[in-house]
Amino acid sequence: MKPSFLSALVSLAFSCCGNAAGIPSFGTIVARETDLLPEYDYVVVGGGVGGLVVANRLSEDPDTTVLVIEAGKIDNYTDVVQYPRYASIARTNYSWPITSLPVPALNNRTSSVASARVLGGGSAINGMAFDRGSPGDYNLWGELIEDDAWSWEGLLPYFKKSETFTPPTEAQQRKLGITFDLDAHGTSGPVQSSYPPWISITGKAFIDALRQLHIPIQLDGTANAIGGFWNPNSLNPVARERSYARTTFHEIAKSRPNYHVLPETLVTNLTPDLSSVEYITGYNPSVKASPRDTKRSQARKEIILAAGALHTPKILQLSGIGSSSVLKSLGIKQVLDIPGVGENFQDHPVVYGAMDLTNLDDPTQDPSYLSTNATYDAAMGQLYERNRTGPWTFSTSNVFAFLTAQHLNVSSAAIAHAASEPAEKYLRAGLDSTIIHGYEKVKSAVLKSTAEGKIALTENLFGSVASLQKPLSRGSVHAASTDPYKMPSVDYRSFTNPLDLQVLVQSLRFNSDVISQTRAYKAIGAVVQTPESGLSDKELVELVRTAGVPSFSHPSGSCAMLKLEDGGCVDNKLRLYGSEGRVRVVDASIFPVVPSTHTQSTVYAVAEKAADIIKGVE
Repeated sequence: MKPSFLSALVSLAFSCCGNAAGIPSFGTIVARETDLLPEYDYVVVGGGVGGLVVANRLSEDPDTTVLVIEAGKIDNYTDVVQYPRYASIARTNYSWPITSLPVPALNNRTSSVASARVLGGGSAINGMAFDRGSPGDYNLWGELIEDDAWSWEGLLPYFKKSETFTPPTEAQQRKLGITFDLDAHGTSGPVQSSYPPWISITGKAFIDALRQLHIPIQLDGTANAIGGFWNPNSLNPVARERSYARTTFHEIAKSRPNYHVLPETLVTNLTPDLSSVEYITGYNPSVKASPRDTKRSQARKEIILAAGALHTPKILQLSGIGSSSVLKSLGIKQVLDIPGVGENFQDHPVVYGAMDLTNLDDPTQDPSYLSTNATYDAAMGQLYERNRTGPWTFSTSNVFAFLTAQHLNVSSAAIAHAASEPAEKYLRAGLDSTIIHGYEKVKSAVLKSTAEGKIALTENLFGSVASLQKPLSRGSVHAASTDPYKMPSVDYRSFTNPLDLQVLVQSLRFNSDVISQTRAYKAIGAVVQTPESGLSDKELVELVRTAGVPSFSHPSGSCAMLKLEDGGCVDNKLRLYGSEGRVRVVDASIFPVVPSTHTQSTVYAVAEKAADIIKGVE
């Protein structure tokens, strides 16, 4: 497929005619080894959200050279990435082939690990939800790192900086009751957030059902993501296509001669002096390269790791940076002793339920109808191609419920009991004492905010999806061998802390009530299927064990921004401890606690803030 009209417009609008002295103007994409500069000011490892935002902002200075190294391909504006219709479709050709270790609490099942391998990262293949956590989510960060610049008020300007929000139409506001707070959004950022022209009536039914269950409905979830709310997508309001890091931050920067991208290239490690990265070009996960194919690129100022929560710790460990026990098991000489590398790993475990919508007066209002009626799907595809309207503009959801312990009837006694238990009781054996000490601080802060109702514990979608948002369980991500082609070892350890299972059971029961006990869902003829009404706690636990998935594609926390003595890996300036400012980490691995939200908007904000920190203009 050819580049969209919008992409061409963006490229033209942000084209740069100047050329920094001494920088070859061959274009953004490095096609030949000889086109690389001898060294760059900044080498960015990973062309996902974090990497492209930082690279764009740093290359705004024409005298600053930036190289982005991305393991994946550059998508050629294909429908499967651009079109909202395909937002929930798995794209294995743009993902790493990773399988998790067995999860004991999930009947020892393994799981495919969703991790993007394409320019734009997760923003290219996610469900397009563009939301934020509650103020309490980020105030936890500020408290744990002891820096209010990482609290809600400190991050809010950066959430806004990345976004241009387009409000819903007046017709949508009248018909569906969509509300918003313009002051909570950005109005001039690269990423477009908007509502699709087609939204199922089941969204309004869900909001009405939440009201009937006495769940507060927020004016705008971007200002306070507690309760129910309408929410935009990362959707261009004109082209009605995905708005993501590649079509925004990369598209803006790509004509700058000081901004280079090296795709399909695997970074293997950092050199021991932390001055350079080593890599293999022409990367294909299924075709192993020989050692002689390894090349090197030098960073004059800094190396910025933005490879994500699964690959950033792997690269560090293959560079001799991590705990002595992990490195010793791999036979790697230690360069920096940072025990927390690869620990503190978190995600959002989820159970996908189901409801029957065959009683709808209009079956086309069922968002899944496209998948069950090929004739209708084809007709709606033609409509979308013709005028960018219809259900192909819809991705996954525009309504969410993020529920607190109080909404879920999680008892204060259960919270107090979890707080009283020793920190190490449910952690992996053999962890460094700093990690245990830091986890105790994190657990205490999370449970305090939980008891006060300041953070959401679960996300509930349509009454059929329940996702745990504040797991107390902690997993790990480690290099599996010294072979850089070997995928990282991902150990979710989901539900090792029993409170996590209690909370998700309550969330599943809430979902059943939304469908079976509310006038709003009865009015549209919805029938609960999974979990069915009246199940006991034991039966719901069994449902989690047999149907639960350890990830909602929000891997986080494996190189946490915490004090070194608390098991952290980076400081409040995102500098890797012991690197003397030579290495920073800018991706979801730095999250001390995974926020109760879909994570793409948060990574945009973190990266915007990181760019200002690096430039010294924070």
